[in-house]
This record gives sequence, C-alpha cells and structure tokens, in this order.
Amino acid sequence: MKSILSLACLVGASAVSGLALAKSSNQLTWTGEVIPGQGPVTFAGDARSIYRQIREANPDYKPARRSPAASSLEASPAAAGLSRRENPSPVSTDYTCSYGVLVDVAPIDAGIKDLYNIGTGTCNAPAGAPGAGGCTRLTCSDDASIWLCNDNDFAVEIPCTLIADNAVQLLIDCQTTTYAGGNTWDSTVRGQIFSSDHTWNVIINQNTC
Repeated sequence: MKSILSLACLVGASAVSGLALAKSSNQLTWTGEVIPGQGPVTFAGDARSIYRQIREANPDYKPARRSPAASSLEASPAAAGLSRRENPSPVSTDYTCSYGVLVDVAPIDAGIKDLYNIGTGTCNAPAGAPGAGGCTRLTCSDDASIWLCNDNDFAVEIPCTLIADNAVQLLIDCQTTTYAGGNTWDSTVRGQIFSSDHTWNVIINQNTC
C-alpha cells in the first residue's frame, strides 16, 4: 500500500488510485550515539540541521559512511552494487518513477549526503495506515524533498543509511536528463520506493521548503 503526500498522485502498483493528503508530516527526530560510550541522544530538525547539532556536540563525529557516488550524476548500477556490498541492509527493487512532481537532482543529491552524514542513527516516521501513511520530511531545499512514510499503526525508526540507500536507488533508476540548450542539461527525478514488506517507503517529491 502507498503512503500519500500533497502535490502528488497516489500511484498503485499498476494504476493511479486518486489524490489525497498525508495523514501527517512531522518533524524528523534522530536518535544515535554522538560521543562513543555515552549512549544515544536525540536531536530534532531536518537531516542537515541535525548534522550541525551532532558536530556541535562532538566535532570529531564520523559519519557511518559516505554516499556511494560523489554526485548523483555519477551514480550507476555499479555504484548501487557497491552500496549493497558495503551495507547488507536490503535496497528495494519495488519502486515507481511516476509518483510525485519532478524536482531538480542537485538538492536531492545533497539531501542524500546529509542522510549519510547522520547515518549512525535512526530516522523516524509516525504511525499511519495503509493508503494514508504517517510521513516525515527528512530533507528539503530548493523545493525538493525526501520523505519517509510509514503504513504501520505504530511509529517506526529506520536506519538513516537504509533510507539514503533507497533514495540513491531512485536516483539511479528514475533520474531523467534533458538537453536545455547551449552546453547545459537539466537533470530531474521523482519517485517512491518501498520496503520489502511494504510497511514503509521513501519518496522524492516537490515540496515548499
């Protein structure tokens, strides 16, 4: 079942099923260990502001790992394979590139890097329901956002690196590049990718930041 965001059509596995609003779009809370041996702490904000808070608490903080591609424009199936080898968490192959509104790739690429930067902890989404997921906006810049949506009737905490891995997969499979004249090209992306059990999903979509 699909979680739903405003500004986007709810796309079923094989058919469009209508328009609706998200049940909720709460603030991201991140939980993880910032200073080794001192236990987990919780910060709130978007991924970028949370990373700043982490670095303020521990200037020597090291992300779990970096994005498999230095830039999404360099992403490829080979890069995706590298991501899977480095992280045994499953990257989904159940996705649609028809969901949402096309957005520029650059802010999504930056948002993915922010998620990897906070990747030693978990990202949350509130309780939802099939067809009306509880959603958290994880990143947003230049009106392009990454969301985590939850179809369970209880809140979930998902490793931020796994969310980033699935967003990378959307970039690899759903990115479109068109000639914009002169020596310029426009790269855009949108889409929704599901966990293997269809209880949560990651969305790339347009959103006013």
